[in-house]
Amino acid sequence: MRKVVIQEAGLAVIRGYRATCDDRAMSFLGRPIADTAFVVSQWPDGSRPVSPDVLTTTMARLCKDLGLATSRLHDIRHFVATAMIAQGLNVRQVADALGHSRPSITLDVYSHEFASDLTERRRAASALESLVVADAAELA
Repeated sequence: MRKVVIQEAGLAVIRGYRATCDDRAMSFLGRPIADTAFVVSQWPDGSRPVSPDVLTTTMARLCKDLGLATSRLHDIRHFVATAMIAQGLNVRQVADALGHSRPSITLDVYSHEFASDLTERRRAASALESLVVADAAELA
């Protein structure tokens, strides 16, 4: 288990879903669910988390119903990781968000996303050249 940061828009969705769950629990059980209930649960009282297999099946059904290519929940994880890299987050930040114990794991899986194009390689070479020239000037 790990803590994740959820922005206000995501919290609003979760709070709305929680209110719906409370309403359903009141209808079926005559009481709201506990504050410690799982956000996603198959049980009316939210006492246990949903099975990963249920989420996989639900995702496949949603894709089919919406006429989308079949995707796995893990594909969303890869999309998020790739988007974070594209936004310029460093490998440590991406590794932390993904729950990787070491940034090297993130690099092994997503190194193709860190590959730079020719313009970026030229900019890196120029920066290196500036450092070498500045150091040479200091030594002179």
